[in-house]
This record gives sequence, structure tokens and C-alpha cells, in this order.
Amino acid sequence: MNNTELSEIKPTHRLWMRHCIGKNCREYSLKCAYLSDTKAGKAKIVLFGERGYKTYSDKRSIRYIDKDRLIKL
Repeated sequence: MNNTELSEIKPTHRLWMRHCIGKNCREYSLKCAYLSDTKAGKAKIVLFGERGYKTYSDKRSIRYIDKDRLIKL
């Protein structure tokens, strides 16, 4: 997928994440769009943003995650 195709995709799910450094943990969620399943049983998604930072809301990346981590909007 190129950047123009990624920019046209609308979010359909939400992905909850947890980021820890030592004992300090931060939980956050990001919007994402489900694309397809892989042969290994993972979900291929387009993730909107990065670590919950509002300044990165225009960033998009493709990730492969377990399907049970997705929550439908």
C-alpha cells in the first residue's frame, strides 16, 4: 500500500495498548482500521497515530496483532 491509499482509509476499530518503562506504565488507545487476516492468524491493521500523542495523529503504520486486542467502534 502506498501513502495515498493509507490516507483514504477510515478507522473502524480501537486498539488498547500499554507502554511501560520500569514501574511507570501508561495505557492508551489508538484508532485503527482492520485490513485482513494473515496465515498465522494475526490481524493486519492500519494504526492511526503513535503512542497516544496528539502531534502524531496524521501518522499511519501497518501492524500485525492478535485479533482479540481489537475493539469495534
